[in-house]
Amino acid sequence: MPININNTYHNNTMLDQISQKNRKGFTLVEIMIVVAIIALLASIAIPSYIRSRERAQASTVLNNLRLLESAKDKWALETNQSSAGTVLAYDGGPPPSGLAVYLKDDSPLRLAAEAAAGANGFTDPRFPNLEYDLGTVGAPVGIVANTFDPAVVPDSYFAGFRVAGVIQ
Repeated sequence: MPININNTYHNNTMLDQISQKNRKGFTLVEIMIVVAIIALLASIAIPSYIRSRERAQASTVLNNLRLLESAKDKWALETNQSSAGTVLAYDGGPPPSGLAVYLKDDSPLRLAAEAAAGANGFTDPRFPNLEYDLGTVGAPVGIVANTFDPAVVPDSYFAGFRVAGVIQ
């Protein structure tokens, strides 16, 4: 046998040929590693997404409380209501009337307020577990109960408004 100085001589054995032919896909171990990495990323991302979603909903509710407070102040000024006057979302007069007049047309808040004829509070259709409480003219508006996760959205988040009857 001649001596190969460059070490380029390679003997193709049958085992090398078989392993090259069958190498078309991924091994089970490789697939399991990819699935484990995806599961790890999902376990980090999903709780963060849920917290972000809940904070965004709480921000929407806080903004709604500010809109209702502003509408209540305008209503009290224009109707010469005293500090103990009861605020009605919709007072049953020709539409629009009551507090609904001071909310933007076709907004979910206005539609919910008009649906609550003669009531002092109403439920926002976007948040069916949450009820807005308009209270009296002198008291701030609020929500009947904080339905958000207290670890994510504590009652103090709604500072200046009433939560379950208590001013935060």
